[in-house]
Amino acid sequence: AGKKVNPREVEQVILQMEGVRQAKVYGEPAGARGEVVAAAIVANPDITREQVRQFCRTRLSTHKVPRIVKLIDAIPVDERGKVKRAALAEL
Repeated sequence: AGKKVNPREVEQVILQMEGVRQAKVYGEPAGARGEVVAAAIVANPDITREQVRQFCRTRLSTHKVPRIVKLIDAIPVDERGKVKRAALAEL
């Protein structure tokens, strides 16, 4: 079975990275494997996906490092301001 990952723990690490303004971590469907750790990030234009993964690798256990990193303009929220996690997977 897969290992549990607390999204808040991973988000807090990513938010320590200079140039990152927002981060939401969630499970992205991955077929028979269940889910993989994914992160949607609002950051400065000079931040790369690999920089985010490398930053996480030095601060988190391997299974907590996001496999998927999406650099986006804004975190999708509903009319009440709650994050639309389902919409993150569709980005």
